[in-house]
Amino acid sequence: MNHAFDFDVVNVIDLEATCWEEGSLMRCEIIEVGVVELNVVSGAIGRKTSMIVKPEKSEVSEYCTKITGITPAQAAAGIPIDIACLRLRKEFAGRERIWASWGDFDRAQLERQCNEYGVPYPLSRAHINILALANAKWRRRFDSVPEALELIEEKFQGRQHAGADDAYNEAKILARILL
Repeated sequence: MNHAFDFDVVNVIDLEATCWEEGSLMRCEIIEVGVVELNVVSGAIGRKTSMIVKPEKSEVSEYCTKITGITPAQAAAGIPIDIACLRLRKEFAGRERIWASWGDFDRAQLERQCNEYGVPYPLSRAHINILALANAKWRRRFDSVPEALELIEEKFQGRQHAGADDAYNEAKILARILL
């Protein structure tokens, strides 16, 4: 089936995953999917959504809670990864839109986890690496979203390492690059 591709809106996605200070043998799993819709014609940032995802094979550590703000209880009450992916595909037209993320971790993590858990990949193969574009546009190497925001004279809004807030701030950077 051939679907129409929506070139006017880019889904900016930021994932949070289980993490440990050091020494864990567990593989990281997605525990939050943050999504914002960026209209690339007007630069307007639309809907902002956060989905808490229940990890199946790992645990939310104290360190992870400190970084992401997501507690073990919140993660345990989250939706399964297949439902999060279904929402990306259906509610955000995931396969009909270009999507973007800061760096390549989010793309690689989502692909790995979908493959590992037998979940249909919810997004198009058209992915924009915002970090690589920012590095190229401003001819410097950025270490963080706040650093890129500072260059464009914007402040980080929300909480760092909260998926939807990170996606929102990444969308501001992408809008500045594209418009």
